Amino acid sequence: KVCVGQPTESSNLSPSVLVVFVGKMQNKTQIFVDKLLSARQDRILSIEILGSREGEKDILISDIDILVLCKRKNDIRSVFTTALQIQENIFDVKTTSINRFIQRFFLGSNSYSGVHLIIIGKDELDENFHPLSFRLRLMTKLIGKNLFLYEIKQNHHLLYGKNFIDKIQVAQPNFSEKLTCFIFPVVVLIVTLPAIIFSQRAFKIWCFKAIKYHNISLQAYTSITGQNHSFDLSLFNVAKFFRYKPDKYERGSLVLYVKVWKNIFTNLPFLFSR
Repeated sequence: KVCVGQPTESSNLSPSVLVVFVGKMQNKTQIFVDKLLSARQDRILSIEILGSREGEKDILISDIDILVLCKRKNDIRSVFTTALQIQENIFDVKTTSINRFIQRFFLGSNSYSGVHLIIIGKDELDENFHPLSFRLRLMTKLIGKNLFLYEIKQNHHLLYGKNFIDKIQVAQPNFSEKLTCFIFPVVVLIVTLPAIIFSQRAFKIWCFKAIKYHNISLQAYTSITGQNHSFDLSLFNVAKFFRYKPDKYERGSLVLYVKVWKNIFTNLPFLFSR
């Protein structure tokens, strides 16, 4: 049976979502969104999925980055709590108290699996969607505000509501943002080192994530500024290939770790280029 059309008023699904049933259930991401809207639609302006959608294929190997724009900052707590409950029911993935704290207050995640919630209030942004609140300014300072906004604009998919992201104005990044291309992946590498003792798989994934972030942010910087600078992308291509199948990467974990550090140090001259 195939049914294509708008859901009725009695449906649990959002009226703005076109529902397609083709003899099977909707994917879990859409179910998550529909249930969140069913409970908190009056507090939500839009929902976007960011970056790679590999997590929809296997939530245990990759997270799903979901950006929720609330009407007000005061709506965040209830939306966040509801979203966590729905996530556990649908994806059967539980979050630790530390992970919940990081997601809620710093918009980051120390996990590469599950749903990564980025929930912000419209009143935390100015008319150009630049951060106003302390937590947003801190987060974007750590990873480079304009690099972050650029990546969001390049890799987003609207799931509900109005498309606010296309209105974002990306300014020219400054030197401190160029510095974040190096600092953030270095922090990831340092923090992830103990994982080599407990899980080789997790250790490799974090190494791949570090090198991917390093190269993606460098490419974002050069794209925004119009600089013509070449980088060695060989390890970046390896990371893209093995990020979602780390068990197939046959080189040793320490070898990979050293290679990532080498790649970062090789690109250091870019810091002083013009």
